[in-house]
Amino acid sequence: MNKEILTSLAAMGLICADYVYAQPATFDIKTEKLHIPMVEVVLKADKVGAFEVEMQLVPGDAVSDFTISKVTPLDSISSTDEGSSLVPPAPNGIVLPEGYKDWRIVAPSHRTDNNTLRVILGNDAAIQAAREGKTNPWPDGAILAKLVWKDASLETWSAATVPGAFVHAEFMIKNAEQYAQTGGWGFARWLGTKQKPHGENASFVQGCFGCHTPVKDNDYVFTQPAILP
Repeated sequence: MNKEILTSLAAMGLICADYVYAQPATFDIKTEKLHIPMVEVVLKADKVGAFEVEMQLVPGDAVSDFTISKVTPLDSISSTDEGSSLVPPAPNGIVLPEGYKDWRIVAPSHRTDNNTLRVILGNDAAIQAAREGKTNPWPDGAILAKLVWKDASLETWSAATVPGAFVHAEFMIKNAEQYAQTGGWGFARWLGTKQKPHGENASFVQGCFGCHTPVKDNDYVFTQPAILP
């Protein structure tokens, strides 16, 4: 149905792109109205917008036959650092977690194979689990964010390795039931400072999950929370 929604919104002059993501819909039998709480689309200004959509189905016809009776703009989509555009969700539908740049640190890490520095952050649920040592398994609702930079050095102190160019922000979202096929974790990644979603389609998660399989016995998580005083 995503294609039909897109076509109808485009006809209304709201969008002109081939991208749309719709949350699960509810159908009212009495009114024959289909309600979708949030539809994310690409606007004419190359921005992502979110709309609440209500559609009136045509009795007796296919589900795809409808007229849009109500479109309400929403303000729930996360923005980039520059604030000039809005960030589309990952191909599997995961939306960039709001406020992740203000989360607290779980641990840092440094990879010498690809010369990158990483800072692993956690939402409140993840931080509480880390502080209480309840990370195997991590609780549902915990989200880990990994911010990655290329290695760089200071002109004033060449022995110091510091963050250089920003590479990406990636996330692991714990929901044992929803993401049962990938060890209870939902995976998503946004590339560069423009935060472009990683992956051509939802199957990109298989690469993420495959990478984490060696640490299955640690709830598929490489990160060890840093010891604090």
